[in-house]
Amino acid sequence: MGIREITEAAARTLDVEKVSVWLYNHGRFGTRYPIDPQLNFTERAIAHNQTEPLDTEAAAPQQHEGVNHSKFKIPSLKLVCLDLYDRTQENHLSSPSISASDLKFSISDVEGDAPGDNLRSNNALEPATKTQKSLQTDLSHSSSLAEHSAVLPNANKPNSSILNVAIRLGGQIVGILSLEHIGAPRQWALEERTFADSLANLVALAIEGFERQRAQEALSKAKAQLEMTVDQRTAQLTAANKLLRIEIAERKRAEIALQEALHKAEAASRAKSTFLANMSHELRTPLNAIIGYSEMLQEEALESGLKDIIPDTQKIYNAGKHLLTLINDILDLSKIEAGRMELYLEKFDLSNLIEEVVATLHPLVEKNHNQLQVSCSENLGVMYADLTKVRQILFNLLSNALKFTEGGTVLLSATREPAGGSDWVYLQVSDTGIGMSVEQQQGLFQPFIQGDASTTRKYGGTGLGLAISRLFCQMMGGDITVESQLDVGSTFTVNLKAEVDIS
Repeated sequence: MGIREITEAAARTLDVEKVSVWLYNHGRFGTRYPIDPQLNFTERAIAHNQTEPLDTEAAAPQQHEGVNHSKFKIPSLKLVCLDLYDRTQENHLSSPSISASDLKFSISDVEGDAPGDNLRSNNALEPATKTQKSLQTDLSHSSSLAEHSAVLPNANKPNSSILNVAIRLGGQIVGILSLEHIGAPRQWALEERTFADSLANLVALAIEGFERQRAQEALSKAKAQLEMTVDQRTAQLTAANKLLRIEIAERKRAEIALQEALHKAEAASRAKSTFLANMSHELRTPLNAIIGYSEMLQEEALESGLKDIIPDTQKIYNAGKHLLTLINDILDLSKIEAGRMELYLEKFDLSNLIEEVVATLHPLVEKNHNQLQVSCSENLGVMYADLTKVRQILFNLLSNALKFTEGGTVLLSATREPAGGSDWVYLQVSDTGIGMSVEQQQGLFQPFIQGDASTTRKYGGTGLGLAISRLFCQMMGGDITVESQLDVGSTFTVNLKAEVDIS
């Protein structure tokens, strides 16, 4: 609409019959007018204008066959008539694109800065002479292009005089403003050409404003789309955060519940251990009385010649000793778990201790028809540790080996070797008994666990001996390891410092 106002004003002011605006239909002279028809100003403007048949020879800048050397052809560009105002009929027309190669221009270079100084001659009917700065074939050099061109009259229309003015945008030619006078040959005055320059600038401003408006609309649309996308993503993140907070709260509740359950279990275990440890005296006292009275009854039976009751008193004595052993193991484990087990360190001869334990276990060796072999190094010497606990460790390992071996051999070896700046004592018990599988070894040192149910039924026991022995070793800074193979035998190795540091 702005360009229509410009063409009408030009026709009335300059008293010409036709004024037209022609634009190149592609972004040939810059990147601001893309080829995409949806974004191209020319294509959009043509789509909004009314499309009516138009005589392209009359609408376009006129042709002339006999042109001089200053005329040239633009071989590949096309011009689109954006608007043509016919003053005689007072209507506006638009035209489809025509090839720019069909147009022949006579354009001279600008000789000065003043508008309208670009034509050698004001006579549009005379051939334009060639100058040193004549425009060749490239309209993209905007710094030295002519602002006006005089096109010689068409042979079929000898009474037309045309003034073509370049439309520049961003320093580049984007189209042509064409003014056509029909009648006697017309000399275009400087004021007319200056006014035509102003009109071309107005056309450029109209195009630029239109493009700016389109860009602002596209920017607003993109902004709205971005805001909608941000809102959607924000809603999604809010929902995800809500779910995450719920999940975290549930995990915290579960963690708190687990902590509470753990605390309750630990408290129950401590209460049990404390109870059993406190019951040590009450449980041991009656058993010791039973064992003592059974010994006294055996002595009186021998003195009185009552040999018939001796086997019964012996059974009472054995049962009491066995029960006392079980109670001692349970109480020892409870004391360790309750943290009430203490170490009583003293110096003792390790060889004498081994001889004492072997002598104690002699009845068990004969019971299962085993052979017990002892191999001690000469440098065992004196050991500084808890004598009672070392004795119990040896007793448990040897008794287990003798119990699970029948008609075989049990070997006890003891060595003393330096390692890590200290002397270490290694006690190794090997047997040729039933052995253990890999699965059975995994729970071997756990309290109340034996190899399997059949082992418990056949050999008896509580499964506390190895667990207590290992805990004793760890209290003294050592450990117990095992190597075993099913139906081949087992080897238990105890490693302890020769001088235990109670700290």
